[in-house]
Amino acid sequence: MNRILLLEDHATLRQSMSQALAALPHTAVTAVGTIARAKAALRELAHDLVVSDLDLPDGSGIELMGHHGCGSEIPIIYVSAHLPKFRAQLRDFPGITVREKPISLQELQRLATTHLEQAAQETEAPFGAGDYIQLACMGRHSVRIDVSIGDTHGAIVVRDGRLWSASVGQLRGVEALQELTFASHATVRCSTLKQTSVERSNLPDKPWEQLLLDAARQHDEDSRGAVTQEIVCADDPFDFGSLFDGEPAAPTTAAARTELEIPRIDDTTRIDDAKSSDDEAFLAELERGAEALLHKDYASALRAYGRAQTLRPHDRMVHANVERLTQLIARQNPATH
Repeated sequence: MNRILLLEDHATLRQSMSQALAALPHTAVTAVGTIARAKAALRELAHDLVVSDLDLPDGSGIELMGHHGCGSEIPIIYVSAHLPKFRAQLRDFPGITVREKPISLQELQRLATTHLEQAAQETEAPFGAGDYIQLACMGRHSVRIDVSIGDTHGAIVVRDGRLWSASVGQLRGVEALQELTFASHATVRCSTLKQTSVERSNLPDKPWEQLLLDAARQHDEDSRGAVTQEIVCADDPFDFGSLFDGEPAAPTTAAARTELEIPRIDDTTRIDDAKSSDDEAFLAELERGAEALLHKDYASALRAYGRAQTLRPHDRMVHANVERLTQLIARQNPATH
């Protein structure tokens, strides 16, 4: 779901512009009339685009530049009848588009669509939601994972390596996490979380491995009609990957693998158990691979996972990532393969 923040102080114009922007596919609009409310909206919720007037009752729309990534991570379209007054402050900034009022609603829609489509092309992910949860949590990153399932759109937020929130349709929390993680024929986009202030967490404060494991159990029960599954004691050795040895899910349109490989132990245990130099080297390569993959540097990610595979040839997660990255790079560069 695309989110646009509209800042316009004239109520009638704000309403017509809001309706035009909301008519774009998969788009929600937050419409406000003051700088103060715009800044509050940016703090409360991640937005993909800002459309703003310049001359406002409580200040200038220029104040939004740099606020929670506006003008850099979040593009701004300024629409104003007072451009000469602000022209000196609106030199050539790459994330800024300036248009003079009056602007047709069709032109406004065209500009917004261009920005949103460009952002989508830059962030479309080659893997599934579960893969990006794993990578973000292992590397303690903050990301937003947008999942589109037909006309239904949802999002998973990871904040500093913690599974923070999930929502899709009327579902929230654990139910939404299960729906988005195991969705078939889904399109997935992963992007860096654009602000430190996000919506409240709606997921239990548990290790991410446990949340995914619980979601996998429930998904398996729902799929097979089982009443319950065996409860595994925390002290018992358990192969998380065995949860996914049943029928594979249909591949997503984002080229995600059909099985989700969850690391067998959490990061703390990995570090505590890294008593040999090989263990430490393996962990370092996992971190390099995750970091490169989140930055879409697939060649570097493949090299890092390849080195990790040399250190632990039988690690299922590493083997799967090497295989998928090799296929992805081959598709992107067919002439060299």
